[in-house]
Amino acid sequence: MALALGDACTFVVNSDGALYSWGNNSYDQLGSFRNEQPIRPMAESTIPAQIREFGNHVKMVAAKRSHIACVMKDGTVFTWGETNFDEDSNPTFKAGPPLHLGRAEFQGEWATQVACSSCANWILTDKGSVFYSYTCTRRADVDPPPPGITRAALFAHEDDASLFYYRQLAPTSLCPRVHFSGMKISMIATGLAHVLAIGVVRGLWSWGHNGHGVLGRGSGDNFHTAVPTAVPVFNQHKLTYIATEGCHCMAVSAGTYDELGTVLDSGLWGWGYGLDGQLGTGDLKVQSLPTRNQDPCFQHENITMVACGAGSTAVLLETGALYMFGSTESMTWHAWTNRHHFHATGPAVVGMDLASSAKYYFESYRPQKVNPDHFYGARIVSIAISCTHMAAITENGHLYMWYGRTIPRLFHPMDEYNAADPVHFMHQPYFGGTPETRQNQHRLDLSHIARYAAGQFRNVHEHHRRVRRMRE
Repeated sequence: MALALGDACTFVVNSDGALYSWGNNSYDQLGSFRNEQPIRPMAESTIPAQIREFGNHVKMVAAKRSHIACVMKDGTVFTWGETNFDEDSNPTFKAGPPLHLGRAEFQGEWATQVACSSCANWILTDKGSVFYSYTCTRRADVDPPPPGITRAALFAHEDDASLFYYRQLAPTSLCPRVHFSGMKISMIATGLAHVLAIGVVRGLWSWGHNGHGVLGRGSGDNFHTAVPTAVPVFNQHKLTYIATEGCHCMAVSAGTYDELGTVLDSGLWGWGYGLDGQLGTGDLKVQSLPTRNQDPCFQHENITMVACGAGSTAVLLETGALYMFGSTESMTWHAWTNRHHFHATGPAVVGMDLASSAKYYFESYRPQKVNPDHFYGARIVSIAISCTHMAAITENGHLYMWYGRTIPRLFHPMDEYNAADPVHFMHQPYFGGTPETRQNQHRLDLSHIARYAAGQFRNVHEHHRRVRRMRE
């Protein structure tokens, strides 16, 4: 995936494999690494900047709140930002250089996807295996750092500069395939405290905390399970995409077949917390069992991607049509409070002023189509939602961002946007492009957009064939 959103921060991988970041930086999630002195993260950045330590070798990036991870082209993983677990301390800033997980951590297999949660980092490999690891913060005076930890890797407490901390990566463990009935996994998705995984052939497994019934097993009790367990509703379903956030989950199913070969129950399914309408069924209640969305807009179109926010959901169709449902009131409130707490985080994230429009929000309990005119007729190929803002990438490589009830706008760093320019949408100076070359130099490559994340393509040749058919 070429796009990931955290809390008031944004990460994009361009066609060259370079990773850019901007927005809030409370946990050094923007990637200011390799300092000679102990790291003291900046408050925020309004201008996209490349994380140069990764060069042009990034394949995909994932974000959950302020915890970030990326998969490299060599099949390894880097993780940084907020830690999964704090030991003996809770410093305001949990910064530090990225921690590296080599292929040896995955028994020689190549990482293809990484997903972050508050509990662990979950890594999917090319062999369909699932590994997990977590990061923790330690006090240097209480638990002396290992010999490999340099002074540049230490960071100071916000209120007491004499206290230094460092981040440490716990050993990576394999999630036994027997938990998945021996099946290979094609995609994983994480909420704050739960994980979903879909099989290459069929089935969905869930584990973690069951708040609001997010594990999909028919119980809304707040129980916890560390062992992946099959969700019975999907035992015979071939799922192509899954997405989840803190309290609700969505899955795209290719359906099942009856004795005559007729496809049944395909389309969009949702479960979990639905009091904000984020399940799109019109029933404002908790759904502890997956429920199929009966809206006509999803009955005859293929769904390529789904994104879940705190109280809203976005669904992208193969045609490029974008549908949204739920409420963005919590997103608007979060962005407004961040504006004061993080010194105008909103403008840093979306490139526009919050003052005049932060009090409005989008609210719909059934799918509503986003006006394609906002994207100047270009087909959308990737979407993402966080607690603070939303983003979409179009086929011509342009990035659009919005929040609350504001309309999607082409992203421009602060003070770069010229509303009087009649063709301003053709000049997007993000990712470090100069005015002379920015139009084409940093276009995003479609091949980076969830190529295998949904399990829709078995190999690169199949992917290219489908792209050619779409262009024809």
